[in-house]
Amino acid sequence: MNMSKAPDGQQPCAPRTESPAHAAHYARLAWLVCMLLMVVLATGCAQLPKMSKPAFLTKAKNEDPLVTAATGAVPGERVAAIRKLAAEANGQRRDQVATQLTDLVKREPSPPIRAELCRTLSHFSDPAADQAVRAALKDQEIEVRIAAAQSLARHGGRNASAGARNLEREQATRRLLAESLADDAAPDVRMAAVRSLGQFDGDDVKTALGGVLDDPNPALQRRAMHSLAESTGKDFGNDVRAWREFVQGGTPTPRTENMADRMMNYLRTY
Repeated sequence: MNMSKAPDGQQPCAPRTESPAHAAHYARLAWLVCMLLMVVLATGCAQLPKMSKPAFLTKAKNEDPLVTAATGAVPGERVAAIRKLAAEANGQRRDQVATQLTDLVKREPSPPIRAELCRTLSHFSDPAADQAVRAALKDQEIEVRIAAAQSLARHGGRNASAGARNLEREQATRRLLAESLADDAAPDVRMAAVRSLGQFDGDDVKTALGGVLDDPNPALQRRAMHSLAESTGKDFGNDVRAWREFVQGGTPTPRTENMADRMMNYLRTY
C-alpha cells in the first residue's frame, strides 16, 4: 500500500473522517436553512401584487357578436352570437346586420353554422338575405338544405292581409320548394319541402303536393295530405283516394273526423 510522503520530520497525514455527531449537526443546519428560505419565499410572494392574465388569454366581455359569429372557436358561442345579432337588429342597423350575415353564409365552411344562418336570415326581408336562403336549397349538405326549406315557410302569407303579402316572392318560393320536393334525393329535405308548402295556397301548391300522394314513402305521403289540408282548408283525413280526386279537380265528400282521426292528426304534428 503506497503512502504519500510527508515533509522531513513530520508524520504522514491520515484521511479526515467526520464523526456521527458532526454529520447530524450539519444535517440539522441544512434543514434549518431550507426552512428559513421557505419562510422568506412565502412571505415575499404574499406581498407581491397579483398579476393579471395576458391580454391574449382574456376574453373581452363586450366582444362584438359579429366577430364571435364569424371567427368564434366554439360552435355554440357562434350560434348564440348569430341569434343575438338578429334579435338586437333594429331600424337601419337591421339592414346592415342582414348584409353582414349574408356575406358570412357565402364563405362559411361549417354546415351547422350555415344552417343556423339560413334560419336567422329568414327573419329578414332584405333581398340579398332572401336570395342567400334560396341558394341554400342547392347546398351540398342535407342539413343546410333542410334548414333552407324550413326557413322558406316564412314566406307563406296565406293568413296575412292582402296588402302585406308579397305575391311575387311567394310565387318564387313555391316554385323552388316544388322543385326540391321533386328533385332532391334526400327524404328529409323532401319532407321539409312538403311541410313548408303547406304554408302556401295556390293551384301550383296543390299540384306539387298531389304528386306526392303516390310516393312510396308512407310518411311523406301522410305529410302531403296534412299539408294539403293546411293549404286548402279541406279535410279528407288520410283518405288518399279522396285527396287524389280533389287534386284532379273533383269534389269528394269531406269525411267526419272521429276520435282516431283526431289522434292521428295530433301525432302528425310532431
